[in-house]
Amino acid sequence: MTEWLSWRVAHAVPAALAVATLVFGHRLRPGRQQADVPLRTLVADRGARRWIGAELLAYGCWTALLTFVGAFFIEVLAVNAATAGWLLAAGAAAFFAAPTRSGWLVARIVHRRLVAAAAVAMAVLGLALLALRLGVVPAVVLFCLVGLAAGVRTPASSGLALELLPGQAGAMMAIRSAVTQLGYLLGAAVGGALLAAWGYTALGVMVAVGMTLSGLLILRVREPESPSTRR
Repeated sequence: MTEWLSWRVAHAVPAALAVATLVFGHRLRPGRQQADVPLRTLVADRGARRWIGAELLAYGCWTALLTFVGAFFIEVLAVNAATAGWLLAAGAAAFFAAPTRSGWLVARIVHRRLVAAAAVAMAVLGLALLALRLGVVPAVVLFCLVGLAAGVRTPASSGLALELLPGQAGAMMAIRSAVTQLGYLLGAAVGGALLAAWGYTALGVMVAVGMTLSGLLILRVREPESPSTRR
């Protein structure tokens, strides 16, 4: 739509979805409410605290990549806006497909190790995508592989959060939402500053360093004993 009409028209799509959410959202019927849990209760747990830090880093770096990879395709690889949209859609499709096909991984690998491995994979692939000038096809392949790794990491990390404090599942998902939004803000802001100052290679280094630190931090989380952690 941006290529054929204008970016203003393209923005009408998320605007329409937002209006639909406002119109139909009130029809939802919430289930049984859990008692509110103070934030200090969550951060008092060492494992939860490390998980929060790892998620903040991961979402910040993932957002920095997603926010500017479309511009990377257009400015560096010289594709038009319509083509860039299809390339972004390919990465999104890979992200969507990964959770539906990775159940066997989640069942066989300790969650923190799987999350850490996926984070390191995103670090390597993200750096290669933004720092190397490999052409359109290799760049799209790398972006799809990053999407696949992110699609494995995200649900596995959520599952780990539920295992850390099983009695506070609602609170952990609430803090996950907060961390996600804060990661979006920091990733876009810091990534944009790096891009403006030093270019796409610096952005790739940010993604690589941040995702690696996230993986190392998640490895320090000690999840409770469960059938999956005994394997």
